[in-house]
Amino acid sequence: MVRAGQGGSGPADPTPELIAEVAPAAPVSGGDGVFDYRVPASLAGVVAPGVRVVVPLLGRMVEGCCLGLKERSDVPPDRLKDVSGVVDPRPAYPPAVLDLAVWTARRYVCQPGEVLRAAVPATGRFRAREAVRLTVPEPEAAAAVDELTSRAPVQAALLGELLRGPAEVAALRRRHGAGTARALAALSRRGLVALGNGAEAGPRPARPRGRVPSGGGDGRAGGEPRPLRLTPAQAAALAPITEALHRPAGGETGASGRERVFLLHGVTGSGKTEVFLRAASEALSLGRQVLVLVPEVSLVPQTLERVRAHLGQARVAVAHSYLGGRDRLDYWERVLAGEADVVVGARSAVFAPLDRLGLIVLDEEHEDAYKQEQAAPRYHAREVAVRRARREGAVLVLASATPSLESYWRALRGDYTLLTLAERVEGRPLPSVEIVDMRAELPAGNRSVFSRVLERALARTLADGQQAILFLNRRGHSTFVLCRDCGWVARCPNCDVSLTYHDARADLLCHYCGVRRPPPAACPACGGHRVRYFGAGTQRLESEASGLFPGARVVRLDADVVRRPGEAARLLALFAAGQADILVGTQMVAKGLDVPGVGLVAAVSADSALHLPDFRAAERTFRLLTQAAGRAGRGDRPGQVIIQTYSPEHPVIQAARAHDYRAFAESETAARRALGYPPRNHLIRVEFDDRDERRAARAASLFARLLAERGFADTLDGSGRPGGPRFAGPAPAPLARLRGVYRWHVLVFCPDLDRGLAEVREAVREATGREARGGRRKAPGGVTAVVDVDPVSVL
Repeated sequence: MVRAGQGGSGPADPTPELIAEVAPAAPVSGGDGVFDYRVPASLAGVVAPGVRVVVPLLGRMVEGCCLGLKERSDVPPDRLKDVSGVVDPRPAYPPAVLDLAVWTARRYVCQPGEVLRAAVPATGRFRAREAVRLTVPEPEAAAAVDELTSRAPVQAALLGELLRGPAEVAALRRRHGAGTARALAALSRRGLVALGNGAEAGPRPARPRGRVPSGGGDGRAGGEPRPLRLTPAQAAALAPITEALHRPAGGETGASGRERVFLLHGVTGSGKTEVFLRAASEALSLGRQVLVLVPEVSLVPQTLERVRAHLGQARVAVAHSYLGGRDRLDYWERVLAGEADVVVGARSAVFAPLDRLGLIVLDEEHEDAYKQEQAAPRYHAREVAVRRARREGAVLVLASATPSLESYWRALRGDYTLLTLAERVEGRPLPSVEIVDMRAELPAGNRSVFSRVLERALARTLADGQQAILFLNRRGHSTFVLCRDCGWVARCPNCDVSLTYHDARADLLCHYCGVRRPPPAACPACGGHRVRYFGAGTQRLESEASGLFPGARVVRLDADVVRRPGEAARLLALFAAGQADILVGTQMVAKGLDVPGVGLVAAVSADSALHLPDFRAAERTFRLLTQAAGRAGRGDRPGQVIIQTYSPEHPVIQAARAHDYRAFAESETAARRALGYPPRNHLIRVEFDDRDERRAARAASLFARLLAERGFADTLDGSGRPGGPRFAGPAPAPLARLRGVYRWHVLVFCPDLDRGLAEVREAVREATGREARGGRRKAPGGVTAVVDVDPVSVL
């Protein structure tokens, strides 16, 4: 570790003073999150872009990253502070990742430091204990104690304590108070102490090279690559991708940009994976690196297995948020050191520090999981990947059987190159789809979640020795509890939602805030005893399947199950090996599973998301049904799909029955165009949160008024510039209260995102008195403004 003041007591070289632009790892209210610091002479040549540094900020020492160096600062010299130390002189982030972080922060209204933290697949990736130690001989330190005792007693006390050995900054702060950080910074400027992570001063111990984070081997794929036999359609799709890999990049815009971004649209089972893995092999043969992204951590093991089978001796690194601490460190450092040819990972892997990037693949590019929703930075990995590919001259392949409407529209517009695989490999037919009208079940005396058609089909499937997948996108046992005497419903005290009954723990649970309640023996409102459980979740589905078919081996895959480390991979491996007959699950079972033994797939309740007050509800339902259906009939025998619904005539249900993506995309895009929603416009959702609903409503109303003053059209009265940006609201969010906080929002529709964001930032600042941020920033009045660019949900 290199520290300020280290390196000798002679005069410094007469080099020009340098200013470091530093992005603190922790978010800071106000501004763009980048601050200027003076580089002391002792750190000249050490502080460089990408290097992690320690700087004083708001009375404490924090870690940050140097984004760049310059010779002048707008900060007055007497207010400019020094960089206190360097965590590691080796750059932790290459220039391409720094550029990407700055772009992402600007696009998604957050700070570069937040993006850089998200770049590593774990919070606290570089977190270590801040420590301080002497850098001068003890006699010199003792003399400084005598000198400082009268005029700087805190500095003297700190030096006196450090004479006994290194100490953690947190411990010193507890003993010496709020002035500790300023005092340590002053001692550091004098070269008396050094700050950093950990008390040790030596080099980092060597680590084994080529270690595979996910376990096993030396980081290389096992054995020789197996030969790939492509169909004519696959070969036709691969050809332009291969050509683009061989063609030098021509910049970010124009034909070169279009010809390096491909939308690979193929029906389920058409062999999209074969195409992009052959492209990956080609990229590796050219000495380039490959990044393969999947939407869910549960899909990483399966994708990793395929990559290893296809790419032979390629060195593979794994990146996702569930890795252990050592593995997180290992992944980043291996890639940074150039020890990985291929990175396979989830959303955050889009920032992997690859310096010879040739190919990026987003498998299942339509998935909402590519969008970070819960906290800043609220980025979409697809948009970041497009930016990165064009900046670094890489080829990008977006693969999906149900492309997002944004990607499909851009391909039709000519921004991307559209490649189509219209048939399954080996001439296998798409599964037949039967729609069951559930409205006819209750009059026939059937109260089960299984229709009579589904029960018979499931019995046939099991008798034939095949497997079945039952898909229901609701976890838990019963979706709500109701008193049949007075109508009381068990609701969350913190959120505007009902509590879900979970059979495993026999309790009522809120899926938003986590509050738990015991199920009532009697109605708390009227004292009645006719309290009943309604609706069905995956637990009830599992229970009823086991009851109907006691000889069947039933396993369940949902968020409650995958909390146990390794459980998702274990259950999927069990099912793939034929050691389970029925797989019950939420949307996890609809993504990327390729099990030849599956003969039947059933969507038990196709209506669960169809009627939500969200403009993406139809698209989400169509793709879930289509993707789930695609798990059937991947072996030698045709598959069958059953869709249970109370809305059999709905266009989404009919399009899913016909496997007709094009018809769905055309009708849905036209419907959205009439209302101004994406893909033709960008959408910015600005949410105002407060425990006092009136304050949240006032801030939202003020924000809307400020937009109107800036020429934005109100969708209700038609004011504003024709063809310009518009807004809708203010209104309570569909989920109006979560975790005890009231939520009001305004939807902003922008043909020009850059211009719209600039106006939104200013309006949020005026409405709340604080800087607009993609993260949660509390204004002086208590209102929190959250800006979400191109959200995947407006609930």
